[in-house]
Amino acid sequence: MFRYNRIKKYGSFGPAKWALMCGLLSTVRRMSKGVRIGYTYGFDSDSMLDYIYVNKAHGIMDIGKLIDRLYLNTIGCRAIRVRRVLLEQLLQKEVDRNQTAGIPTCLLDVAAGPGHFLQEF
Repeated sequence: MFRYNRIKKYGSFGPAKWALMCGLLSTVRRMSKGVRIGYTYGFDSDSMLDYIYVNKAHGIMDIGKLIDRLYLNTIGCRAIRVRRVLLEQLLQKEVDRNQTAGIPTCLLDVAAGPGHFLQEF
């Protein structure tokens, strides 16, 4: 029953298509540093966010750098970088407001983990 439904849903080329995609992603993972970080630590990990913030393509040979650049230019990665800028502006505004009022300010990011998000602030 399960095999019939899978063939019906994906067609007879379904298993071959997924095997081809796995092989392709395995190759891309070896060539692109960003994709390798994503597979190793998770695409939503602190390590990946740090890599996206740096925004410098690394990879094996020119094709690896091209794959990395394409990944770093996706709408999701660009939005993450814009979000960082907005957060930095908001934090700076609050710190300045507190300094003007004479209130000492201490920043703490309890969810940063190994990320370097506020260390540059």
